[in-house]
Amino acid sequence: MNGPVHDHRVLCIQLPNWPIQRLMRDQPELGQQPIVLYGKSGRQPRSVWACNDLALLQGVRLGMSMVEAKRRFDGYQQAIAQDEDLAALEQLAVQCQRFTPYSGIRPADPHRWGLDTLLLDITKTAKFFGGELGLLEQVYDFFRQLGFQVRGVVAGHWAAAWSLTVHGVDSSLPSDRRVGDKNSWLLALEPDVAVGLIGTLPVSALRIAEDTCQKLGELGITTIAQVQKLPAASLPARFGTELNLRLAELAGHTSEKIEVCQAATTYHQWRNLEFPTVELGVLQHHVRGLLQELLPPIIERQAGVMSLLCQWFSAEVPPLETSLRLVQPVQSIEYLLQLLQLQWERLVLRGEINAVHVLIPSIAVDKPQQQWLFEDSEDTCLRNRSSLLDRLSSRLGSDRVIQWRWQAQALPERQFAPRVRCVRQAKFKQEGPVGSTHSFRLLERPTRLYVDPLPLSSAERWEIPGSRFWVPALLRVNGRNQVVQHAVGPERIESQWWEGRWIRRDYFRVHTESGQRFWIYQEIGTGRWWLHGEFA
Repeated sequence: MNGPVHDHRVLCIQLPNWPIQRLMRDQPELGQQPIVLYGKSGRQPRSVWACNDLALLQGVRLGMSMVEAKRRFDGYQQAIAQDEDLAALEQLAVQCQRFTPYSGIRPADPHRWGLDTLLLDITKTAKFFGGELGLLEQVYDFFRQLGFQVRGVVAGHWAAAWSLTVHGVDSSLPSDRRVGDKNSWLLALEPDVAVGLIGTLPVSALRIAEDTCQKLGELGITTIAQVQKLPAASLPARFGTELNLRLAELAGHTSEKIEVCQAATTYHQWRNLEFPTVELGVLQHHVRGLLQELLPPIIERQAGVMSLLCQWFSAEVPPLETSLRLVQPVQSIEYLLQLLQLQWERLVLRGEINAVHVLIPSIAVDKPQQQWLFEDSEDTCLRNRSSLLDRLSSRLGSDRVIQWRWQAQALPERQFAPRVRCVRQAKFKQEGPVGSTHSFRLLERPTRLYVDPLPLSSAERWEIPGSRFWVPALLRVNGRNQVVQHAVGPERIESQWWEGRWIRRDYFRVHTESGQRFWIYQEIGTGRWWLHGEFA
């Protein structure tokens, strides 16, 4: 893994008690009243989700049932409006694009992410505001004029900035690069200072599951520094794979992107045809013209098309729709038309088309293409892969293009899981243990793995020369008998103990007289034999 990039700078801004702040901004007359916002979770009774300081002084606490809160509380109450809170937060993120175009409310992986923070990548824009402190002053003034209290930290990546902002203690943070007062402030931290402070944070700052925090607490591990001292190789067995992933994010070893919020701008164009037509070439010409009108403002924002909807209207039949969902932002009209053409070839026009509508529901910031001397770069491979996925989705349908995601599981049938339209490309590196005497041929995997292993008869045995192991001498595959001629193995594969029933198998690669190769295994305990796959 690559080390942290120290020249990357991200500002995380938290708006403490965001639902209350938004409500008081919209209704300033409530400023002198105790306020309680309540909500309901599943079958649980209504409880307090948010309240202001005046309500706290009356004894109200978060999570308290409203039945109990009403006995202590005398003030304003209403149901929490989470959709409105989220929309207002996204609008703030769009307004913060005056400081950087990369502004959003969450990273690409928003797992266990609260809806009260903003993320701003200020790596390339701080210099235009006189440095980080100059930018922080303007950000602070912007929120102060809006009437919001904030707290924020600038660090080398979003995970560190978020953890220090949300879980950092004000008194432990340095004040030499701070803007604001004790109630509302922004702070820029040098990389080495941020690393030292991260270790003092509680384990909850890792964004891990609550039961994982509880397990760590039972072991007396309460801070991130204590977790970092544990052997990384032993953590997945006891706490799952999430803990190491969050540690890598916090150390800056992974490069997650910020999900940029876009302005609520509608990109669509209509065209009424003077002469209705069924000619595909004429309709394609009109679609091209509409795209030529829609793309320039999107390109000016350094963005590209992520989804597109094309509608053809007729007075005789329902409208015909073709849509695209793209892997990466696209700015090329020709490329979009090529993908649409794959769907238009299958259309049957049952009536004359008299209107054309093109809608672009979503766009995304387009990363500038790196120029390379040779065409074997990683970016080129990624573009080719994205193009293949786009074309397959256009021809077959986006819901029919499935990718298989590798996951760390011992049992072969659990090592891959389906996922629709995976954008990122996984990198696999197979290495053997240092000093291992195992042959890589022994670890060879079949090209076809059966979903349901087939039972085998073990009436006749074929002894493996020079060992005490044996395999069935005759395999019944697809209605034909396969006589075993050679076998390699065993390879012991076991399931993880924490998954419940313990599964233990001895796998063998067998060669038959017909020249075919199969992957079979014997269950430890029952002694039964199964056919699990075959090699090309």
